Amino acid sequence: MPKGKPTAKWLRLTEEQNALDYLEKAHRAIQRVDAIPTEWKWVVIGLHNALYSFGICALKGSNWELVTLKTKRGNRLIGFDETVKRVQSSSHMGFYTYSKPVVLSSPQKDAIRWFKKYRDYFEHYIPLSWSILKQDLPLFSIEILDVLRLLVLDTGNVHLTEHQCSQVSGWLKRDKQLLQRSQLYKDYLSAIKRRRSKKKKSK
Repeated sequence: MPKGKPTAKWLRLTEEQNALDYLEKAHRAIQRVDAIPTEWKWVVIGLHNALYSFGICALKGSNWELVTLKTKRGNRLIGFDETVKRVQSSSHMGFYTYSKPVVLSSPQKDAIRWFKKYRDYFEHYIPLSWSILKQDLPLFSIEILDVLRLLVLDTGNVHLTEHQCSQVSGWLKRDKQLLQRSQLYKDYLSAIKRRRSKKKKSK
């Protein structure tokens, strides 16, 4: 046995690194979904957690207590819903003269609700059989990618290095292109066209 204590080694993470890791995991999963459909689970978990984590980054400023609630057991991180609510608020996002809140469209709000629901199902899996409409997966994922672009690159509140910003921009762009080229997304667009065509004929 070697003598003496081993040199201490530490894993150190920042909130920004944590958020980037979730986004990278989702990016890798998106590249594999066509070959391995179960990778959609990691797309949902990764994008949801990236949105939550980057939301915390945007709201914390230089004081981490801004994103916590005081309880009898100590400070607790604000929840996902509260985070989404606050990133849309000028009073919570206005740290700098160039800061701006996230403005969400109705489809983006729908996508966020959908992601929260199914992320909870995946993370806290009840032992039963359930199904997800596949066409919803690329559709809502694209909306979340657009929300992440607004939050990370446009609000002015998420502080990343130039290299990290370039990485995020590249991941979001490539992922959106992949999903838009997917057969599932094309099937969704075809279904919309058929519906509109039927409505026109019925008038």
